[in-house]
Amino acid sequence: GGNLALVVPGPNNHQPSLFIGSLLPIGHYVITTSGCLWAMSSSIGMANTNIRMIATFRSSPVSFYDRRKAMLYRQIVTSIHLQSGDHAKREGNNSTTLPEKDSLTFSNHHIAYRNMSNWELLRAVLVYKSLTFNYLVENATMIMKKTRTLLGKTLFDKVMRATIYGQFVAGENREEIMPKILKMEDYGVSPILDYATEEDISRHQAVKAMNKEMVQEKLESVPTRVPIDAQFQADERFADRRENVYSARTYFYECEQKCNENVNTFKRCIHTADKMCKRPLIAVKVTALGEPRLLLQLSATLTQMENVFNLVAEQSDNPMDRYVTLESFTRALHKLQVQKDSMIASEEMPLTVGEAAEVYSWIDVDQSGKIGIIEWCNALQPHMKITNFFSKLKDGTGKPLFVPLEKEDLEQWKKVFDRLQRLVEFAIQKNVTLMVDAEQTYFQPAISRLTKDLQKVYNKDIGYVFNTYQCYLKETPWRLAMDLAEAKRNNYIFGVKLVRGAYMDQERLRSQTLNYDDPIQPDYEATTQCYHSMLGLIMDNIKNSEIIVATHNEGSVKFAIDKMNEFGIQKDACKVLFGQLYGMCDRITYALGAAGYAAYKLVPYGPVDEVLPYLTRRALENRGFVAGAARERELMWKEFKQRYFSNKSDSHAAD
Repeated sequence: GGNLALVVPGPNNHQPSLFIGSLLPIGHYVITTSGCLWAMSSSIGMANTNIRMIATFRSSPVSFYDRRKAMLYRQIVTSIHLQSGDHAKREGNNSTTLPEKDSLTFSNHHIAYRNMSNWELLRAVLVYKSLTFNYLVENATMIMKKTRTLLGKTLFDKVMRATIYGQFVAGENREEIMPKILKMEDYGVSPILDYATEEDISRHQAVKAMNKEMVQEKLESVPTRVPIDAQFQADERFADRRENVYSARTYFYECEQKCNENVNTFKRCIHTADKMCKRPLIAVKVTALGEPRLLLQLSATLTQMENVFNLVAEQSDNPMDRYVTLESFTRALHKLQVQKDSMIASEEMPLTVGEAAEVYSWIDVDQSGKIGIIEWCNALQPHMKITNFFSKLKDGTGKPLFVPLEKEDLEQWKKVFDRLQRLVEFAIQKNVTLMVDAEQTYFQPAISRLTKDLQKVYNKDIGYVFNTYQCYLKETPWRLAMDLAEAKRNNYIFGVKLVRGAYMDQERLRSQTLNYDDPIQPDYEATTQCYHSMLGLIMDNIKNSEIIVATHNEGSVKFAIDKMNEFGIQKDACKVLFGQLYGMCDRITYALGAAGYAAYKLVPYGPVDEVLPYLTRRALENRGFVAGAARERELMWKEFKQRYFSNKSDSHAAD
């Protein structure tokens, strides 16, 4: 009991080539260099253990020996000592049999919570139960702050680590989170690191930050910079971008120096993720790297480019089927010119047919005679001089159809691009994948443009940069299809993180208040339909794509697995990854990991005081997922009761 032996791996690096099971009695174990821990049985030779859990390391042989050898060996030997003595007793009444690869279930509480100690399991039950009380959830921030004042920092930290912080946050730093990360890997789950610290500012401070971000007096002093669509106008009523948002962090702009500090924070997160697993991931937000005013203005400009395209293109219900021909281009230009009134006659720029053809040729680079939305947007990028021509076009009221960025904005945009580019290059050095989070619709066009520009450069063979698509948005189906087509055309890996979305309530209220079209799907069923449709589209193009299926919805996970089977996508190909939040939905994550899928947990870490806003959002989010949280709580309690009564039974038997 407790002996550890290394043996030569056999075929496929799994079954040991030396059949030594008959030579060792029960209670002895071996670990192969493939990372599989085997239990010895004198009657049947080698067999995978069906004890609660010994260890199954998903790392490659090389990384297994390179990584924290002492910690791993200590964990293995401790596990063997703890479990080998009562192997025979547990085998009959408390064993955990790993699921067959083709019989995946999300109701096996042994698999879902086998990574938890009895104390951790009890804590999870109590925390989840506490989140059913509306008063505690709605006043979580106030309660935590008052508790800290009453108890003092040291005692408050201990209380938090024993309760909600311990449930939803992995630890304060690399040293604290590493044992938990390694334990996750033992059960087939990898980390997505997220440094979860946030500034806890008041709404008044948020309004001041918005005024600083938007430089309102500057926007009003330059009439041509006022966006056409109300969606891209700053409004003090929505200055606090945290309001009605439960699933996403918010960054407020302070200064350029703060943006550079955020870059260093993300770099430390990348460094922490280095060599944690076969494919570590981290999440970043572009609003941490530059002025939101700039993102707002650029998003307006990019949207206007698409609007002009729709104005001059041959019409079709499907945006991907719309093309600009020379005829439609000339006809639209003529119509726009004759609509100008006398007040702006001096700015008219009448074109002959020949001049219109020349401008058209600047955009139609492949001389096909048909310009699609992809070619149009590539030709009219904000920094290109051709945009100056289109900035002269005005509608019937004299408003510009297209507002180019000022030189100063282009310089600021380059700073944002350079910051994210430095992060991508540093991540590639460490073999870490970057997920660029989605944000509000009035920022998202700029964020997506930035992310796609980096994908073109760095996603040649592997998806190092992932863009996030929110399926509660009406535009997501054609937007994702367009970006996929662009990736295939330019021969780079289309990295996709697919989510339902985090800003629905805020977006809907903002559109109603500012009187623009609601960008949100009509209901949850429509969002789910969109999610499944996008899953099918990506799976059908998996050769050119990689996807993170980021959802806590059991039905969507099963749908994704069905699509993997339909398109013959291997579990270990690292093309389809599944992700859930740390401390939530373990019944799905650990079942996926046990069945051999690429399962991930988004693992937040950071000092207790600095993650209080994150913890508040987790409390609110769990209340929002009533059915899922109730199911999780039910399975936790079932596992705890079975362990408790099993241990009592074992104790009586020993007496």
